Amino acid sequence: ALFVSFFPQLVAGPIERAKRFLPQITSLRSWSWERFTEGWQLVIEGFLFKVMVADSIAVYVNKIYMMESPPLFLLAVGTLAFSLQIYADFQGYTHLARGFAKMIGFDLVINFNSPYLAVSPSDFWRRWHISFSSWIRDYLYIPLGGSRVTHAWQFFLVLCASLGLSGLWHGAAWHYVIWGLYHAIILFTYYGIGLGGRWQPEGWVKTWLARLVMFVLTNIGWMFFRAASIKWLSNVLSDARFLGSGNEFATALAVLGLIVLFSIPIFVMRWLKSISDNNSNVKVLGYATAVFFILIYAGVGNQDFIYFQF
Repeated sequence: ALFVSFFPQLVAGPIERAKRFLPQITSLRSWSWERFTEGWQLVIEGFLFKVMVADSIAVYVNKIYMMESPPLFLLAVGTLAFSLQIYADFQGYTHLARGFAKMIGFDLVINFNSPYLAVSPSDFWRRWHISFSSWIRDYLYIPLGGSRVTHAWQFFLVLCASLGLSGLWHGAAWHYVIWGLYHAIILFTYYGIGLGGRWQPEGWVKTWLARLVMFVLTNIGWMFFRAASIKWLSNVLSDARFLGSGNEFATALAVLGLIVLFSIPIFVMRWLKSISDNNSNVKVLGYATAVFFILIYAGVGNQDFIYFQF
């Protein structure tokens, strides 16, 4: 009963496995100031990601995606903003879950590992919502045949079934299914040209080029994911206005600036975590500043967690 109803990750994960979590329930847990400190740091980071980053940028994402026919440049900027929103939103929830669990003696799995630094679709799914993608791998992809199939068309069908169902998990709507199938197609394509599995580019130039290409492909997928419907998206794309009016272009530039602005807390928190304990005063000041911004932004956006709806 505790495994099923464990409150920190009850609603949106990380998805725990019984073989990993049950031993933690039955083992003795004792107070640890170190674990408590790690826990509240994760909680502060989670609230900052959610309240300051995700909720703030969500206002502009919602307005762009509520337009009847935004120009393509504005849509691209809105999708880029959504990529920041969904990452900060779900990473924020994961940090909260892991932080609260750690403070009471439990370790939950890490659910994100810099997903936008992925160099290929396979790499992306090893970094994004790790507990869910590994569940899809173990309970859909492998049982359906996975990499054991002998023909390319069989492999493609397995990918479509696995990722199509993962899209359907997010909601009974075609744009979620198409998002899953889209990822199946780019996975199959990368495998077909020899860039699947654990492939890694050589040298920093090729690495960053591969990251850029994969980030663009990921954002195209987010466009399907965030669209209100496939009909809305097809109408926008068929309209084929690129820059739009002067006001729409100015709006896109302003949102680009906000994306940069609201990305800063993510990089700052990443830097704070890398600081050694010898610079504890810097860490305390950093987390105190984060709490200040959380209080300032609390209640401004007041958005539900994105994954609460799935």
